[in-house]
Amino acid sequence: MRKNAKLVVFVLLAGAVVFALPPLASAGVVKFDLNVAFSGDTPKGTYFATFTDVETDQVRLKLESTNYGGPGGEFIQGGPNDGKGWYFNFRPNLGLTAANISQVSSPTAAAWEVDENKLKADGDGYFDFRFYWTERFLSGSTAEFLITRTGLTATDFLYWSLPSGGQGIYYSAAHIQGTDGPEGSGWVGAVPAPGAALLGALGLGTIGVARRRLS
Repeated sequence: MRKNAKLVVFVLLAGAVVFALPPLASAGVVKFDLNVAFSGDTPKGTYFATFTDVETDQVRLKLESTNYGGPGGEFIQGGPNDGKGWYFNFRPNLGLTAANISQVSSPTAAAWEVDENKLKADGDGYFDFRFYWTERFLSGSTAEFLITRTGLTATDFLYWSLPSGGQGIYYSAAHIQGTDGPEGSGWVGAVPAPGAALLGALGLGTIGVARRRLS
């Protein structure tokens, strides 16, 4: 398929997916509920991510988790190149870099990396950027970040991961440690709503791969 044809199909698909996702997106807000366990233990806490338009060219990202105590409590941690943390995607060829992100609030200082299509979550797909904490981001905590780039809106983050084995594609995924189970940790993801799943069943979902290769 020629590049311009791919682009036309991608635009049509993207529009169809956005209209099919009323629980996830509204004017200026995109919210993910990470409620699908896909590897390891099933966390007992709940984890949310909300992108909100703040002003022209700026989006606020709020990460939240419920307070699950458990034995020691659930938490998110990680370090450079260890594959752990909280993962997200963005619009293809957006040109986002780590310098576009700043931390607003968190009980502990976060770090982040941006590498489009290169950040692998466990044994599953590839994501575009992730946040991690060398000190634990405990369940019950909130972290906020500002993402700034020309023309940026919350819907620029309503994209799923690049498939690579595993069990599915996800808008967001997080590695939760301190779980009350035999593995001691687990992965959870936010999945496309039924409208997007239907597109995949029709064969159009494969354009999700092409959307990351329009270069």
